[in-house]
Amino acid sequence: EYGDRVHFLFISNENQSTTLLFLQEKSWDFQSYKPLEPTPELLMSNSLPTTFIIDRDGVIVVKETGNKKWNSDAVRALLDEILE
Repeated sequence: EYGDRVHFLFISNENQSTTLLFLQEKSWDFQSYKPLEPTPELLMSNSLPTTFIIDRDGVIVVKETGNKKWNSDAVRALLDEILE
C-alpha cells in the first residue's frame, strides 16, 4: 500500500535460510538482511522480536518488543503521520 514511501526491512542474526523460510511462511514480500557489523547501542534489545519504526530523519519513533499487530489502523495512522 505504501509503495516506495515506506521501506520494510527484516534484520536478523539467524541463518539466512531460516529467515527466508519464515518470510515465505508469512507470505511477506521483503528482503531479509544479516548485519555485517555489531548492532549499534541505540538498536540493541534483549527481546525478540523487536520492531522499530524510524522516520526519514533517522529518529526512532517506535520501539516495540514482542509480537504486535502491525497491520492495524493505529499503525497505518502513525505511518501516514510520519509521511506528511
